[in-house]
Amino acid sequence: MLCKRGEEPTLEMLFSSRIIVLSRPINALVVLFIPFLFPTLKGFFNVLRKYLTSWNSIIKLVVPFLVVTAVQLLYYKLATDYFLVYSYDEEGFNFSNPEWINFLFSYKKGLFLYTPMYLLGVVSLFFVKRLTLFQKSAWLIAMALIVYVFSSWWMWFYGGSFSARVMVEYIPVFMLPLALLLTQLKGSQRAVITTVVVLLILVCQIQSYQYRYYENHYGDMTKERYWKVFLLRNRF
Repeated sequence: MLCKRGEEPTLEMLFSSRIIVLSRPINALVVLFIPFLFPTLKGFFNVLRKYLTSWNSIIKLVVPFLVVTAVQLLYYKLATDYFLVYSYDEEGFNFSNPEWINFLFSYKKGLFLYTPMYLLGVVSLFFVKRLTLFQKSAWLIAMALIVYVFSSWWMWFYGGSFSARVMVEYIPVFMLPLALLLTQLKGSQRAVITTVVVLLILVCQIQSYQYRYYENHYGDMTKERYWKVFLLRNRF
């Protein structure tokens, strides 16, 4: 939910991410989008200062987070005799060499190539009049940091999956600018964008079908193979 000028979000709105962190710790990155909820940087810092200088607010924030986190830690302890379990062995991030270009655009698993609706969401951001310059900047910075982290994983294409599977949780974040743009547009402009949306969804569904039947290979896609089977041309 976007905050109107002068409106303060509730603690639940700001920090419901504690449940998200419990289900998948890396999704703690979603907190990077909190500034996007505010029209101005000043408004964000004012609310942040209000909560962080009040012991009552800090307790309301920290205690529920610790309680929810303790559930996971106790489960680990009971199951493995350790409070913390890292199941990836020697796998990890290479933050000095992120593969962000491949992550977004490659023929192997590029996010924008196989799921172009994400790209439409990014483009829509620049045309939404309701959003302030600060909100647009906050959105882009948060998304850039998330892409940086995910593309730094040693296997940036994340194994046998369709497109960049680690971005699935962020579909609502990408679609929000598009939704705001559609509510802003009228008549023929809205019809054009709606048509583009339908076509891009169709392209994604066809490519998903290709993936299911190995026309679109889960790990060996190249530029040549991609265009050879593009939209099932090779099969039908």
